Amino acid sequence: MLTFDLASKDACFQFLDNLKMIRRATNLFDNKSLAIHPASPIYGSFSQTQREAMNISDKTIRLSVGLESADSLFEDIRQALEVH
Repeated sequence: MLTFDLASKDACFQFLDNLKMIRRATNLFDNKSLAIHPASPIYGSFSQTQREAMNISDKTIRLSVGLESADSLFEDIRQALEVH
C-alpha cells in the first residue's frame, strides 16, 4: 500500500481514468492492484482540516499493489500519468 499526491484533484481523476490494468476500487487485500482517490469515497464526509491531519488531500491517490508483475504495474502507472 502506498499513497502519492498529484498536481490537483482533476489530475487524480484523470490518472484513475487512464489506468488500464489497475482497477479503481475501495476494497483492500485483493490479489489485483487497486487505486482510488480516498478523499472522495472514504473520507468525503470529513472536513478539509480533518483530512489534512490524516495526510489525505484532494491530490492524494492510494494504490494497493497486487500480484501483477512489477513491469506491468510500472507501465500502467507510467502511461496513466502521461498528459494527453
